[in-house]
Amino acid sequence: MQDLLNSIGVELDAKELEQLHELGHLIRQKNEELNLTSFKELGDICEELIVDSLMLITQELIEPGQKIIDVGSGAGVPGLPLAIVYPETEFVLLDSSQKKMKAAESFIEALGLKNVTTLSERAEDVGQMKEHREQYDIVISKACAALPVLMELCTPLIKVGGMLVAYKGRKHMEELAAAKNAMEKLHLEQPMNQHYTLVEDRGQRTLMLFQKAEETPKEYPRRSGTPNKNPL
Repeated sequence: MQDLLNSIGVELDAKELEQLHELGHLIRQKNEELNLTSFKELGDICEELIVDSLMLITQELIEPGQKIIDVGSGAGVPGLPLAIVYPETEFVLLDSSQKKMKAAESFIEALGLKNVTTLSERAEDVGQMKEHREQYDIVISKACAALPVLMELCTPLIKVGGMLVAYKGRKHMEELAAAKNAMEKLHLEQPMNQHYTLVEDRGQRTLMLFQKAEETPKEYPRRSGTPNKNPL
């Protein structure tokens, strides 16, 4: 695992590496029962899910005491790998699939993580809940939705001054162009982009970091299903 992490300039201690490797095995085993991810082999899971998730470490955004929510978490990515590395930070995994969140709960228990909880709800509903609206320092999301949709789902959860972190592939600039209206309506600033390449020629990736400048208008997010059917 450390050899893979060297490719993105991240170095971890033995305990963290052991937990990350165990997470990879847990995801692969559970994936035989549930369709958690399209990646079936352990090597692919470690590189495409775990190592890619940890690229955020290089941005030095995460601090002890922060609250972070992973929207569209699925198999627990990128939330769980980051929670292993940042045990003093609170993480919430959000996904509408109860089966996937139950799987994530089993990973949390097996790994003995005390800083992670799960939430099986639609992001549109959670964004209008008082206990979650504008309560998070950082919202993270990987392979969940195109930027115009993702922004509406995630921005209402972020504190003013907080960050939306989107893990994106080679079409990130096309998505950004399509998200101009969403950025204006949701008061997101132009992103800081970090480009990188995973090992074994797995392609160009980009971390897109959007800061929230003002409170989200009360009408967002719109009711369930609307952001996908009619993006901003």
